Amino acid sequence: MTLTTTAPARSMLMERSWVLLVEDCVWFARMLIERLGLAGVIDHVETVAAARHALERRDYGLVILDVRLPDGRGLELMEALARTKSRPAILVCTAHFDAADNVYATKLGAQYVVKLGGEDIVAPELVEALGAIIVRVARRRRPLVERLLATARTLATRAGLTTTQALVLELIALGADRDEIAAQRGIGLDTAKNHIKAVLARVERITHACSTAALMLWIMRRSFAESLGER
Repeated sequence: MTLTTTAPARSMLMERSWVLLVEDCVWFARMLIERLGLAGVIDHVETVAAARHALERRDYGLVILDVRLPDGRGLELMEALARTKSRPAILVCTAHFDAADNVYATKLGAQYVVKLGGEDIVAPELVEALGAIIVRVARRRRPLVERLLATARTLATRAGLTTTQALVLELIALGADRDEIAAQRGIGLDTAKNHIKAVLARVERITHACSTAALMLWIMRRSFAESLGER
């Protein structure tokens, strides 16, 4: 099994990680983990066999699968995952879109995402999309929710947000979009949009985030980095 971490941090990773990335393209996996800022949260393996071994050892909250792997297809793991006690969320992330695979993945409750970018890049849109999915999965785990909220509250204090803006920031930290923020706060969509715009304007000097997706990713990185004793 290939774990994307340094040797001194390996024991900590084994205690903390809860996302399994099954991807045989090493450069893509490393770059994706680096862009997400989650080196201590994601375990990386390159084959179906290694993935099965990892899944026997621990329960993951999210499994990110490539379709084409050296010893088989990532989709082969999906039915087995659906039968596990933990029933992790599944994300199929592939460079080769296939309508049949998409239908099959969807039937098993997985999300199907096509890799964006060229031969040597990972597109920001893909990183933000994966970040949003990871945060939504994290919402199932109370300790992770508490970390996200704590980071959001610290940021709200640093940025001098109003009480309303701070509450909107907390929802953004948990992956809420404009519609969900409006529903949670009992306000109209235009009002929610204005609140989001105000929050982004106030925190931009600290986070350099120009969108809710980028802001959510910033909060996620710092929340999980703190859980590993990093900054």
